[in-house]
Amino acid sequence: MAYDNTFTFLNSSPPIVSPTEEEGYPGDGSPATTRPLVWPAEDQVNNSFFWNNTIDGRAQASTDIVNWQTPQDNTFIRLNRDYFLRPPNSTTATNYPRPGSPSLPNYPASTFYAPVTSYTAFQYPHPLRSGGSTSPQHLRIIPGP
Repeated sequence: MAYDNTFTFLNSSPPIVSPTEEEGYPGDGSPATTRPLVWPAEDQVNNSFFWNNTIDGRAQASTDIVNWQTPQDNTFIRLNRDYFLRPPNSTTATNYPRPGSPSLPNYPASTFYAPVTSYTAFQYPHPLRSGGSTSPQHLRIIPGP
């Protein structure tokens, strides 16, 4: 989750996020490197949320998040399925099936695939924090479980 951030680009421009999926990278044709070409992938990008960020003084837009490797990543990473431009809620639940061949049939279903439908921020700064600056946090990236 990345939200309420201010991004300033001095000598470049967005995207602010460029997700990618290793299954989108071409293999050498051997079984170990042959990748599935259908969603979902092993260790699928999922449950990612970006909202209320500003870029050079303007509100974040959908065009500020661009898949790294296109068109391959477009199969695996999609807006409103794998990432969202709003906080988690009842409409942000995606059910991810197990990945298909060449993944093993018993490839573990990731615990990170569980739908995220709510979020409550921790108090910042933490109430037990003592000393130091209490200035606003400018980059708030919250890792998954």
